[in-house]
Amino acid sequence: MRLLAATMLLGFPLAVSAEPAPSQIVTGTSQPAAQPAPDDHDEAPIVVEGERPKPICEIRRETGSITPRRICRTPEQVEADSEQAAFVKTKMARDAAAAELARELGQH
Repeated sequence: MRLLAATMLLGFPLAVSAEPAPSQIVTGTSQPAAQPAPDDHDEAPIVVEGERPKPICEIRRETGSITPRRICRTPEQVEADSEQAAFVKTKMARDAAAAELARELGQH
């Protein structure tokens, strides 16, 4: 009796039947499930052709951490990071040269 009360309180069915419940029986012509209306904002499906580029993985230790992490990036990401690093390096050298020139002009 306790099991019956517990299953009723928790909402678990006591027995499972393979036959549909009377409320699930549909008579007459069946209609397909309602489809959402097409939206004007739908985009064309994405089609991917060719092979996926092989990721380039590295084991790195972040600053302040002793735990190494595996970082995987696509060749495009590696190239973009390399270009960004070259840009920053050039900018820092240019800024250092400008600061040196400013110091020299300020002393005369």
